[in-house]
Amino acid sequence: MFAAVTRFQPTVMPISSVVDQANQRMRTVVTGPVTVKEILGHLETAQREKLLSFAELIDARRAGPPYLSTEEIWTAATAVRNTKLPADLGPRAVVVDDLTMFGSVRIFSTILSGYFPISVFRDEPSAMAWLADRANV
Repeated sequence: MFAAVTRFQPTVMPISSVVDQANQRMRTVVTGPVTVKEILGHLETAQREKLLSFAELIDARRAGPPYLSTEEIWTAATAVRNTKLPADLGPRAVVVDDLTMFGSVRIFSTILSGYFPISVFRDEPSAMAWLADRANV
Protein backbone atom coordinates (compact mmCIF):
# COMPACT_ATOMS: atom_id res chain seq x y z
CA MET A 1 0.00 0.00 0.00
CA PHE A 2 1.20 3.50 -0.79
CA ALA A 3 0.42 6.30 1.58
CA ALA A 4 -1.44 9.22 0.08
CA VAL A 5 0.82 12.21 -0.40
CA THR A 6 -0.49 15.70 -0.71
CA ARG A 7 1.75 18.16 -2.46
CA PHE A 8 1.38 21.81 -1.70
CA GLN A 9 2.53 24.51 -4.03
CA PRO A 10 3.07 27.56 -1.87
CA THR A 11 1.97 30.83 -3.36
CA VAL A 12 5.13 32.72 -4.18
CA MET A 13 5.17 36.29 -5.33
CA PRO A 14 7.55 36.58 -8.26
CA ILE A 15 8.95 39.85 -6.88
CA SER A 16 9.29 40.41 -3.15
CA SER A 17 11.29 42.95 -1.18
CA VAL A 18 12.71 43.53 2.27
CA VAL A 19 13.28 47.16 3.21
CA ASP A 20 15.97 48.45 5.57
CA GLN A 21 14.66 51.93 6.41
CA ALA A 22 17.56 52.82 8.69
CA ASN A 23 20.17 52.27 5.96
CA GLN A 24 17.89 53.23 3.07
CA ARG A 25 18.39 49.93 1.28
CA MET A 26 16.07 47.44 -0.31
CA ARG A 27 16.70 43.80 -1.18
CA THR A 28 14.40 42.42 -3.83
CA VAL A 29 14.19 38.77 -4.86
CA VAL A 30 12.76 37.62 -8.17
CA THR A 31 11.50 34.03 -8.15
CA GLY A 32 10.31 32.14 -11.20
CA PRO A 33 8.97 33.78 -14.34
CA VAL A 34 8.16 37.47 -14.18
CA THR A 35 5.97 39.62 -16.39
CA VAL A 36 6.19 43.25 -17.50
CA LYS A 37 3.09 43.92 -15.38
CA GLU A 38 4.87 42.57 -12.28
CA ILE A 39 7.99 44.67 -12.94
CA LEU A 40 5.85 47.79 -13.28
CA GLY A 41 3.86 46.78 -10.19
CA HIS A 42 7.11 46.59 -8.22
CA LEU A 43 8.05 50.07 -9.44
CA GLU A 44 4.61 51.44 -8.52
CA THR A 45 4.83 49.93 -5.03
CA ALA A 46 8.31 51.35 -4.44
CA GLN A 47 7.11 54.73 -5.68
CA ARG A 48 3.99 54.68 -3.48
CA GLU A 49 6.02 53.64 -0.42
CA LYS A 50 8.64 56.33 -1.17
CA LEU A 51 11.45 53.79 -1.59
CA LEU A 52 12.79 54.81 -4.99
CA SER A 53 15.63 56.83 -3.47
CA PHE A 54 16.90 53.70 -1.66
CA ALA A 55 19.75 51.60 -3.06
CA GLU A 56 18.27 48.32 -4.30
CA LEU A 57 19.89 44.93 -4.69
CA ILE A 58 17.76 42.84 -7.04
CA ASP A 59 18.57 39.15 -6.72
CA ALA A 60 17.26 37.55 -9.93
CA ARG A 61 19.21 34.31 -9.61
CA ARG A 62 15.98 32.40 -9.00
CA ALA A 63 14.12 34.03 -11.87
CA GLY A 64 13.18 31.38 -14.32
CA PRO A 65 11.84 30.64 -17.71
CA PRO A 66 9.96 31.66 -19.60
CA TYR A 67 12.08 34.77 -19.84
CA LEU A 68 10.88 38.10 -21.16
CA SER A 69 11.22 38.54 -24.91
CA THR A 70 13.29 41.40 -26.32
CA GLU A 71 10.04 43.20 -27.13
CA GLU A 72 8.81 42.79 -23.53
CA ILE A 73 12.13 44.08 -22.19
CA TRP A 74 11.80 47.20 -24.37
CA THR A 75 8.18 47.61 -23.26
CA ALA A 76 9.15 47.41 -19.58
CA ALA A 77 12.12 49.75 -19.95
CA THR A 78 10.09 52.27 -21.95
CA ALA A 79 7.35 52.22 -19.31
CA VAL A 80 9.93 52.80 -16.57
CA ARG A 81 11.44 55.69 -18.56
CA ASN A 82 7.98 57.21 -19.01
CA THR A 83 7.26 57.07 -15.28
CA LYS A 84 7.76 60.29 -13.36
CA LEU A 85 10.79 59.24 -11.34
CA PRO A 86 12.28 61.27 -8.49
CA ALA A 87 15.54 63.09 -9.12
CA ASP A 88 17.18 61.17 -6.26
CA LEU A 89 16.42 57.71 -7.65
CA GLY A 90 18.79 55.27 -5.96
CA PRO A 91 21.08 52.84 -7.74
CA ARG A 92 19.87 49.37 -8.74
CA ALA A 93 22.20 46.37 -8.90
CA VAL A 94 20.81 43.18 -10.44
CA VAL A 95 22.45 39.82 -9.69
CA VAL A 96 21.94 36.96 -12.15
CA ASP A 97 23.72 33.68 -12.77
CA ASP A 98 22.03 32.60 -16.00
CA LEU A 99 23.45 33.67 -19.36
CA THR A 100 20.01 34.41 -20.84
CA MET A 101 19.02 36.51 -17.84
CA PHE A 102 22.36 38.33 -17.95
CA GLY A 103 21.73 39.33 -21.56
CA SER A 104 18.13 40.36 -20.87
CA VAL A 105 19.02 42.47 -17.84
CA ARG A 106 21.94 43.98 -19.75
CA ILE A 107 19.54 45.18 -22.47
CA PHE A 108 17.13 46.52 -19.82
CA SER A 109 19.90 48.30 -17.91
CA THR A 110 21.43 49.78 -21.07
CA ILE A 111 18.08 51.28 -22.06
CA LEU A 112 17.68 52.81 -18.58
CA SER A 113 21.29 53.75 -17.84
CA GLY A 114 20.78 57.41 -18.77
CA TYR A 115 17.92 57.72 -16.27
CA PHE A 116 19.41 56.22 -13.11
CA PRO A 117 22.37 54.06 -12.04
CA ILE A 118 21.66 50.42 -12.87
CA SER A 119 24.01 47.55 -13.60
CA VAL A 120 24.00 43.75 -13.83
CA PHE A 121 26.37 41.41 -11.99
CA ARG A 122 27.13 37.71 -11.83
CA ASP A 123 27.82 37.67 -8.08
CA GLU A 124 26.41 39.41 -5.03
CA PRO A 125 29.67 40.75 -3.54
CA SER A 126 30.41 42.69 -6.75
CA ALA A 127 26.86 44.05 -6.82
CA MET A 128 27.04 45.09 -3.17
CA ALA A 129 30.39 46.85 -3.70
CA TRP A 130 28.99 48.72 -6.71
CA LEU A 131 25.91 49.77 -4.72
CA ALA A 132 28.00 50.89 -1.76
CA ASP A 133 30.17 52.99 -4.04
CA ARG A 134 27.13 54.74 -5.53
CA ALA A 135 24.86 54.98 -2.51
CA ASN A 136 27.35 55.73 0.26
CA VAL A 137 26.04 52.76 2.23
